[in-house]
Amino acid sequence: MMTRWIPLAASVALITAMSVGCRCHTCNRCPPSCPATVNAPPVVVPRAQYYQPQAAPCPGCDRSLPGAAVPPSALGQPPALPGVSAAPPPVVAERPPAGTWQPAPPSATERRPSPGPDESNRAKLNIPEPMDRPPPPPEDVDATRPPARDDLAVEIPQFEQVYDRVAAGLQPFPDGFQLLAAKGYRSVLHIRRESEDASALRPSVESKGMKYQDLVVSPATLNRETVDRFSRMVGDTALQPIFVFDRKGQLAGALWYLHFRLNDGLPEQEARRRAVRLGLDEDPRGENAELWLAINRILRGA
Repeated sequence: MMTRWIPLAASVALITAMSVGCRCHTCNRCPPSCPATVNAPPVVVPRAQYYQPQAAPCPGCDRSLPGAAVPPSALGQPPALPGVSAAPPPVVAERPPAGTWQPAPPSATERRPSPGPDESNRAKLNIPEPMDRPPPPPEDVDATRPPARDDLAVEIPQFEQVYDRVAAGLQPFPDGFQLLAAKGYRSVLHIRRESEDASALRPSVESKGMKYQDLVVSPATLNRETVDRFSRMVGDTALQPIFVFDRKGQLAGALWYLHFRLNDGLPEQEARRRAVRLGLDEDPRGENAELWLAINRILRGA
């Protein structure tokens, strides 16, 4: 009877001893069964964790049994993989105390020589002047230089600047002669028909300090000598600046057209274009028919 119970008691004692030796000290629970062999392939986990077997038991378990896993504290650093060299730890430079750093002075080899004066013959760019500088003082105005067209166009109809010191237009308004004198004109040349009365214009011009001259022209008396006299009066520097005018513009325009053709040698189209702006009427009919016959007669004779 006793011999029958001995094997049974031994088996119970062995099972009790094994269960007590595998129990955790803290959680009082048994971990999963350990692998049957200790040569099972390991599992590689990220570097932030430890190198552990596939079945990791609870911390603090008893590892006295054969084939049990090794606790994390006994593992240390994970082994290096074959063929891969471990990277050296980064080197961290020590920081100097705050407020004590200063840049090192450049060495003699790093110093660049200052550029000397440029003595080459290359073209140089001028530095633009500032835009907010005060305007230059006004230059002395030459009283003998004729004014611009806009200065006299209000008081003198069809005012045109023919040359630098010669202007032309229709008969000025009452204040026109005063404005001409104020602008430095020395004389006026009145182109008129014989039937026109100029007795009132002479004293009006001479009272302003200018010299009055007239040239009587008609289609019947227009000839080459009249054109030459007109050209001499216009080109006389003693009379300049001079202003040439007539009442309607046809007579003065015809004289300007012949002057441009015979005295200046301009081609027909250019002389006509300039003379039209000074009063020439291009329509050869009506009252201009006799005037254009005289113009063509002079040009054919020239």
